Amino acid sequence: MILFDAIYINSKGGINLLKYFLKESEKKSFDVLFAIDSRLESIVFSSKIDIIYIKPNIFSRHIFYLKNKNKFRSVFCFANIPPTFSMKCSVYTYFQNVNLLNVKNEFNLNSFLKNFFYYLFSKNSDYWIVQTNTTAKLLSKRFESSKKIKIIPFFNPNPFLNYNNVSKNKNISMFRFFYPSSGEPHKNHLNLISAFKNFSFSNPNSTLVLTIGHKYKKLIYQIETLKKEGVKIINKGMLNNKNLLKEFQLSDFIIFPSLRESFGLGLIEAALIKKPIIASDLDYVHEIVDPSMTFNPHSIKSIEEAMKKCSYTDLELPKLKVKNNIEQIFELLNYE
Repeated sequence: MILFDAIYINSKGGINLLKYFLKESEKKSFDVLFAIDSRLESIVFSSKIDIIYIKPNIFSRHIFYLKNKNKFRSVFCFANIPPTFSMKCSVYTYFQNVNLLNVKNEFNLNSFLKNFFYYLFSKNSDYWIVQTNTTAKLLSKRFESSKKIKIIPFFNPNPFLNYNNVSKNKNISMFRFFYPSSGEPHKNHLNLISAFKNFSFSNPNSTLVLTIGHKYKKLIYQIETLKKEGVKIINKGMLNNKNLLKEFQLSDFIIFPSLRESFGLGLIEAALIKKPIIASDLDYVHEIVDPSMTFNPHSIKSIEEAMKKCSYTDLELPKLKVKNNIEQIFELLNYE
């Protein structure tokens, strides 16, 4: 039996990928068990795949592994953290949280615990799966040998296959920028918002659309303050796939000022639907797409100038540089 450990998956992006793995697993003939966060029991996943729900804490996960340690011929950990002890079978850990490798992070209890358990159990993973060479380089600093790291990008292209892009009539004073991202500090919303405020002085009818969850109260407060000053910022909060596609459709430009990403799924989505991308001039961006325009994400002035330039320049559409290799992951798990 193959174990797909998704016990710590609870974010919107993670859930979407989990659903994709479940759907693809249905097409396979091998025996697989999905261990899923108990908070997701209300979500209808699949009636064809064996699923067990487990509380997302270290004790419950440890007990589960102890009781079932001899049942699996391979294990795929889908949330950065390997098993709590060394397994006899091969263990593959999908690593995507580059913040765990960034020692400059602001301290909070949640990030401290994640870092602690990552380092504590990292020796229990035989291989690490990452999606970009940029993440592989960061992770290789943790290991003496990079042979433990496999670069296998994967994503669900299906929601975008039948997407129909609609051309809009340009108005020099009216543009819609869309940044589909949560509100963590490394997402760099503060610089983006400041740049858009300056840009809106000469383009007062332009709009910046964000998708920041309600838990980022300080950021939401800053947005509301600017809105009172007349700056057109719309925060849609977390969106389902249907409404996310709608926002892509309505937007003139997709903007990505993030300072670091393990993959940057939004870049892929924007490229698949052929929307102009203006993004940070950083390695993770260039590894995923050829963007329409870049800027220095650390400079408010640079972001503002990029906004101004794309408002009067015909931009080339981005080119996607990665492909979906989910089948390679299934081959690894089934090979053991």
